[in-house]
Amino acid sequence: MVHRYPTRFQIKRQKEAALHETVTYVKDLLLQASSQSCFHCNVVVLTTMFHHLYENPILLTGHANFRMVTWNKMNEIEQTLLSKLQSLPARLAENNKYDMQIRVHISNILDLMENIRTKYW
Repeated sequence: MVHRYPTRFQIKRQKEAALHETVTYVKDLLLQASSQSCFHCNVVVLTTMFHHLYENPILLTGHANFRMVTWNKMNEIEQTLLSKLQSLPARLAENNKYDMQIRVHISNILDLMENIRTKYW
């Protein structure tokens, strides 16, 4: 029998598929971030991951353990990013193009983490 609307079994299967897809994507991004050797590349990959978590909050809203681990990791990442930001030259004349790109990406990821915190906590 064909239904015009999804049945509860189809809805459950869709939710499980979306959860599996999100978990796989986040694991791949974490693996990619751990294999990167440059700081700038790690920041770009982490920005992609946090953007995905912001747009698809399946893991943050439905799994309390993942949520707490994410909170703690975001605190660690924030401290690392702020220390890196403080180590960069303060004057614009002393910054080269690479330093300015790092500054932009660091500010983007810090803003994204703050948006995640305000939306899901």
